[in-house]
Amino acid sequence: MRVNLYSKAYGEITIQNLEEDPIVIRENGTEEIQVTQLSDGKFEFRITSQPTNHRCALVNPSDVYSAESILEINCFSVLSTIPPNGGILAPSESLVFVFSDSTNFNIADIDASFTSVNLEADSGPNFTLENELKPDDKIRITPAGTGWNSGVGKFVGYKFQNADGKPLAVEEDILFLTIASMIRYVSSNGNDANDGTTPSASFRNIQPAISDMTPCADSACLVLVEAGNYDAAADGDQIVLENGISIVGSYTAGSNFQERNTSARSSTIHFPSPPAAICGIALLEYCSPVFIPSSVTEVTSLEGFTIQSANSEWTYGVVSSGNPLLMNNTIRSGDTNGTVYPRTGGFLIVSQGNVSVSNSLIESGICLEDNSFSYGFRIDENSSGIGIAPELNNVTVNAGNCVTDGSTSIGLASESTGPAFIALTNINDSTFQAGDTNLSNGSSIGLKSNYGIELYGNNSFRSGNGSVVYGLSLSGSGVKVGISGSHITIETGNATFENGGILLDGSSILNANLQYATVRLGETSNTGSGSIVVYGISAADAGMSIEFNRITILMNSVTSTSGDADAIGIYSGSEDSASSITNSSIRMANVAVAPTYQGSNYGIRWVGQSDGLIANNLVYGGICNRKAGGILIENNGLDIRILHNTIVSGTADPVDKGFGLSIVNGIGDTEIRNNIFLNSPTIPICLNLDGIPNLTGAIQGNVFANCSIPLINSATLDEFNEICTIGYLGKNSCTTPTSDIVGDGILNFRFNNLSNPNLSNPFTEPFNFSPTSSTPCSIARLENFIGINDDRFQDSIRPLFGPPDTVSIGAIQYNGACTP
Repeated sequence: MRVNLYSKAYGEITIQNLEEDPIVIRENGTEEIQVTQLSDGKFEFRITSQPTNHRCALVNPSDVYSAESILEINCFSVLSTIPPNGGILAPSESLVFVFSDSTNFNIADIDASFTSVNLEADSGPNFTLENELKPDDKIRITPAGTGWNSGVGKFVGYKFQNADGKPLAVEEDILFLTIASMIRYVSSNGNDANDGTTPSASFRNIQPAISDMTPCADSACLVLVEAGNYDAAADGDQIVLENGISIVGSYTAGSNFQERNTSARSSTIHFPSPPAAICGIALLEYCSPVFIPSSVTEVTSLEGFTIQSANSEWTYGVVSSGNPLLMNNTIRSGDTNGTVYPRTGGFLIVSQGNVSVSNSLIESGICLEDNSFSYGFRIDENSSGIGIAPELNNVTVNAGNCVTDGSTSIGLASESTGPAFIALTNINDSTFQAGDTNLSNGSSIGLKSNYGIELYGNNSFRSGNGSVVYGLSLSGSGVKVGISGSHITIETGNATFENGGILLDGSSILNANLQYATVRLGETSNTGSGSIVVYGISAADAGMSIEFNRITILMNSVTSTSGDADAIGIYSGSEDSASSITNSSIRMANVAVAPTYQGSNYGIRWVGQSDGLIANNLVYGGICNRKAGGILIENNGLDIRILHNTIVSGTADPVDKGFGLSIVNGIGDTEIRNNIFLNSPTIPICLNLDGIPNLTGAIQGNVFANCSIPLINSATLDEFNEICTIGYLGKNSCTTPTSDIVGDGILNFRFNNLSNPNLSNPFTEPFNFSPTSSTPCSIARLENFIGINDDRFQDSIRPLFGPPDTVSIGAIQYNGACTP
């Protein structure tokens, strides 16, 4: 198959078909790619990453493709605007669009959009084409007459075409702007004795310019700041924003405020000498160059700055309890300096502040003392009862390293004490990275929240290295957790004690709904004392209802020479009902422990669950020189359903400690239907019943492949290794069928088989668990008795109940040719 990529300015784009390895495309044009086609003629493509500031899209994502088809990817994007979306436009300033490719625009269309929303200039704007990265890839729109009409909330709806007539990947968009009614100028050559009303009479410092316009009557006042260094404490202890007065930096020195480059962030706000009133040792004050009070409620922007705080006991780059807009800034805190309460953070929200931050870099300093904290972005003490929903778009957040004893580094911290809920639903295209910490007693966490979250969008949360590392650590009492997005990535660094992708650790977390997330774990190795615990997702507390859907878990190696080691893809210790793990992919790693210690390796471990569903999952068990298995169910209650999974067993030593599915010490009312158990070659047991004398649910329509013992009942020591009439499992030439262990309901124990399912590539990289034309029709075409209508990919809908409708056994529906 071929792919045609066009209008990409730089960087690379990554696409993925089904669960195959990602495909990286680096150049515009047409090239061949190797992908697997579904039996119904479809490919299941999605874009998993794209270059910075691009908004790429599949031109026809729902098309039915063939090997001769061309998949078109449109990356024609508006890379940037001056001012940016939500920004401030001076009355005489040009509006600039920069594109990822040469453009061909219709002046009449965009001019009409100007006049329809009253953003017109007195004599109509002028349009000129300029070159940025490519010929004619920039449009400059300059006002005529007396300039743009002032006001808040002006907007321009726009749609453009490239030089070949192709539309933007996002065909129509809107740019929101504020046109200034009053302006003050600030430059490094200015003087605070001036009135600041013209470029030649500019102020020297920022705070006098703000004060000169306070209060701003129409919330459209503007401070323009030339490139240079500005002391935040030159007039007062720090720069304090005022409602409706926006500050725009990075105007080119010597250009008479006619040119600016906000991406350069060449206006720097800093503390040359930290003010003692807010930055003294042992003072629990906010040592920050910029403070935004709660009185800031109208349009108030800070744009185009580098903000650098000082080393202090409690140092932050920006502290806000208001509702500002921050765009195109670099914000850095200082390092910890003190022993009473040492912490550093790039950005801090206090009280009920609702900020909007876009296209920015936020970094915190490092920990210089023991028991310190470094926060990239922190939301603190929301006890006001007012909900918080900060908006972050295209923001990179890096917490500092904390290698001192007992210290912690956190990318994004939501530490509200309640009762208001913190919604993180407005975070998109952002990355949160925690720093490295002490390998003996340090913690590194990508996101930490103790009062519940809702999180959506394309975001990444990553821990650094440490003794204890988490991608996400979520806890609280009486709260809900929701994570869903088109591509949320959670990664951890290397750990020496505990390594967790997502930790749900609250005695009363009501509901955990996790969807569309990829979890990757770093290596875990312990050469000191103590045991190791590693998990992709852990939901350990009673009373929690979990819904995990479309989760991918990839685990790295686990090694312990001085203690036990346990690795689990998804662990649930919940006793709540109606929980589920569906449509997910779990790939376990190798676990190696020293001979004197115990170890385990399970794809899914479910404890104490009733009314639970595990369906349409791909579970690849890992290797352990102790216990290893695909799915372990312990102490379960009524109505557990294990349906349509493809399970590759764990590999254990001794081999009888490995299995595909094991049910231990629970109630026998469990349904095991339409699963493929595909054991690693050395593991004999596919299904283990331990402590369950009678299974009264179902063992129906399953495939037991590569296992010399398809079913063992440890309670009776019976081994069932034969297929009997219409698919019962039995032994002794079928003189002892499974009815001996299942009691009543024998009709629910039919249609099992021992055939090789001949999946595409189930044991080696790159893994592919799709059936093929060599798959027996008894596996690809089973009568549907259970009514699971979606499959692993959710896009291939299974038929409904009963004949003549049939379904494929396992997690992936297959409608192609099969072997009779």
